Amino acid sequence: MISGALYLHQSASEQFLESPASFINFITSYRQIIEMISQSSGGQSKHLIAGLEKLQEAQAKVDKLSTEAAQKKKVLAASKKEANQAMQRIQVSMEQKTERKAEVAALQERCQADEVHITERKKMVEHELSHI
Repeated sequence: MISGALYLHQSASEQFLESPASFINFITSYRQIIEMISQSSGGQSKHLIAGLEKLQEAQAKVDKLSTEAAQKKKVLAASKKEANQAMQRIQVSMEQKTERKAEVAALQERCQADEVHITERKKMVEHELSHI
């Protein structure tokens, strides 16, 4: 700061800085200007630091949410796999039930046919026995 003020003093005209008092006034004004610049940039720095902190907090939240989402995705995938397996078991069971139903229907038809045949055979036997 001092070297900058001396440089300005040496490069300024003699009219502008004639006496030591004017030089002291110049130094005081120069210091005040530097302090104002420093404070304004300090305020801006505080603002930027606050903004950076907010961004870091947001990044931490995003990381946390991403981790939670990944975990939930794994749980969802496992649940989906279990649901698919259960659906396959249900489908196999339904197919087996349909097959059994078809078998029962076929056996009932066969039984009815056998019953008709047995009834006819019984009538024939009874008829033969009645003639003896």
